[in-house]
Amino acid sequence: MPGPPKLADALAYAPAGSACASEGASTVRPVPEKIVGTAEAAKLLGVSRQRIFQLLDEDPDFPNPLGVLANRRVWYAKDIIAYGKRREQRGRTTES
Repeated sequence: MPGPPKLADALAYAPAGSACASEGASTVRPVPEKIVGTAEAAKLLGVSRQRIFQLLDEDPDFPNPLGVLANRRVWYAKDIIAYGKRREQRGRTTES
């Protein structure tokens, strides 16, 4: 059974402050930040959706959602990725 996805794989999401420009262009424009819901956040961390709710309730380091849309919580992907990196550095497992 394959393990949880590596956070490096999640870096396809645009981090805050990133920019993109077309080849040869002289202007740079900001890339919109990726917003993720519970299922996407769970996938980024390699855990279940239920574990996301547990982390939200139990871990004060877990990012607060940006808001609730139609009864669904949303976060910036960069915040979830940064949280996962901090957990890896602390040596905690995030498996459900």
